[in-house]
Amino acid sequence: QLRHSRLLRPVPLESIEVESNDRAADPLLDRKLRRMIAELPDMQRVIVTLRYQEDLDPSEICSIVDLPVNTVKSHLHRALQTLRRKLGEH
Repeated sequence: QLRHSRLLRPVPLESIEVESNDRAADPLLDRKLRRMIAELPDMQRVIVTLRYQEDLDPSEICSIVDLPVNTVKSHLHRALQTLRRKLGEH
């Protein structure tokens, strides 16, 4: 339970790193992605952050968030769909 409450605290936007080949090329996109990640539902935000900021694979993430690996993959898939859709809207 302690693990869950610690992970579900809001993540400061400054701590979310978005990988990019050339970060200076589009700082607006970088800020937009940070904001969109922060707006994801708590568990999706945690899983995306663990996957792409901490570079953990789904089997490692499932042990941290105490969910089955397929549930972690589903959260990750839905989060990425949401981010892609929102990027397409802007």
